Amino acid sequence: MRIISYDKLILNNSAEGPFPYTFPILWGKVELDLPHFDGVNGKVHDISCRHIDMDLTGPTWTALPSGEKVLTYNGVNQYLQCPAADSTALNFTNEDFTLLAWIYGNPAGASEIMVQGAVDVDGWEFYVFPNNIALRTNQLGSHTEISAIGFFVPNTWQLVAVTRKGSIGQFYVNGLPVTTTLGTGLLDPVSCAGGNKFLIGVQNNEITNLWDGMMGHHRIYSRELSAFEIMAIWVEERVLYGV
Repeated sequence: MRIISYDKLILNNSAEGPFPYTFPILWGKVELDLPHFDGVNGKVHDISCRHIDMDLTGPTWTALPSGEKVLTYNGVNQYLQCPAADSTALNFTNEDFTLLAWIYGNPAGASEIMVQGAVDVDGWEFYVFPNNIALRTNQLGSHTEISAIGFFVPNTWQLVAVTRKGSIGQFYVNGLPVTTTLGTGLLDPVSCAGGNKFLIGVQNNEITNLWDGMMGHHRIYSRELSAFEIMAIWVEERVLYGV
């Protein structure tokens, strides 16, 4: 039996696009890949080469009709966490990056998808609030932010993604680019310098902006994924989430 290593898989290796694609696609630089295969225990295992495993603080495992495993969060005190020392690869400053996740939620206010950093201090956060999706970068006393206004739909499975390249960002919903409000653009996040946990479903203080609903496969890349790549993920995975 032929075994293919993780870095040889499409979207994970750093070579140009594999056969049979006829135009170059830059793959690789995956820093986090949480497919929620586990389904039973107190961790979600990162299958990237970084091994940024997440500890469950309360969320419960749920199986969708397809058999896909996801986690259900109560919006009160449940989230995932990883120690700062184990998540330094996510401490972005001037790098390009892409954040991507399957989400299903019903936020009363701001609700966090992924966070590494403290509000208006350092790091970044990817979150929703009632109808919008946002990416914020923090700069020691202030922040810069971009958003996709009106593109988050409560209580519906959506694949949401955002890319950052320099001061520019682009949101994607269900594989397609959506209107992105750039404002003044994104400044580089101030380095967390290993001082902040990586969190899913809660703000850095581990008290506010908790997720109410379900979330599935999360991924982070230290580069800007192309529109083609994000569409490829959507096409491959949508059946798992019934959309």
